[in-house]
Amino acid sequence: MIRKHQNRLKKAQKSIKPGTHTLEETICYMKEHYGMIEADDTYPLYEIYIRRMRFSLAQRERLDLLPKQPKIINFHDKEARDKWSQEIEEWEKQAEAIVEKLPQEVLNMDYHLFILDKGEDGSMQVELEMNRGLIETQYSGRGFGAIQKDVYRYYGVSEEDIANQTERHQNLVSILAQ
Repeated sequence: MIRKHQNRLKKAQKSIKPGTHTLEETICYMKEHYGMIEADDTYPLYEIYIRRMRFSLAQRERLDLLPKQPKIINFHDKEARDKWSQEIEEWEKQAEAIVEKLPQEVLNMDYHLFILDKGEDGSMQVELEMNRGLIETQYSGRGFGAIQKDVYRYYGVSEEDIANQTERHQNLVSILAQ
């Protein structure tokens, strides 16, 4: 199983050619090629997605503002795992409450959510954080994996991204290896 995944990663890495587009160009591409529409705060999941993105950014950039995350002592001990799981749940609640109260200036976001809804056949959500050049995708249904790969490949990576194994490059490799 591990070897199979490693082979997929190698194959994905070899398939990547340098070439980038901006997030603005990627938005146009998603709209033109797939008919994606931008959601606003009336979309049922909008608030959940934006809170999740904000929390993720706080964990990446402002860990100093969050309570110290509990460490598991013994992963092989069920009692210790259960205790750790409860501590993590409590930590998440505390951390989310802190992030919710942070002023916009602390975690300045330019957030956009795009939707491709195929009814009973599934849907896809593409989250963009313009200030940081981040793309996050979720989908359910057949055929959306190919769209996800196409969007990430279109956004692309530079020669520098490839040489330095940047987060942008690692994300592309990970998506293509799925």
